[in-house]
Amino acid sequence: MVVALAAGAFATPAEAQSRAEREEYLRFCNKHTRKVQVAVAWLSGEKTASGRQIVISKGWYGIEPGKCSTLVSGPLPYRYYYYYAQDNDRSEWRGEYPVCISEKAFTIKDTQCGDGYKRRNFRQIDTQGRKRLSLNLS
Repeated sequence: MVVALAAGAFATPAEAQSRAEREEYLRFCNKHTRKVQVAVAWLSGEKTASGRQIVISKGWYGIEPGKCSTLVSGPLPYRYYYYYAQDNDRSEWRGEYPVCISEKAFTIKDTQCGDGYKRRNFRQIDTQGRKRLSLNLS
């Protein structure tokens, strides 16, 4: 039997640390006592013919207590991201930026809420150009 290994399949600890330092992400950690559902959003940089900004929102990402989840992986091209979170006991993490959501899993790319969508006030995250950002929900 011949076993072929891909180059780099086994990284030294230094290589693994170097790779982790290059990783880019927006991560959420649940420090709350119950499972949290999170939605994220950002301005796409695109505009409609009338000049309105197109917002992309995605959800729901379930995060168990004591766990972390990367919701945006890879480069963070936007300075500002937005999030809204809730648990099943009506606790909310909200802000002042209205964004469209759905009750079920969703990806919305629009300037306004259509039929079947609701608005929730999201909190703003300023990445300040950082490549890695972790937020604690507590």
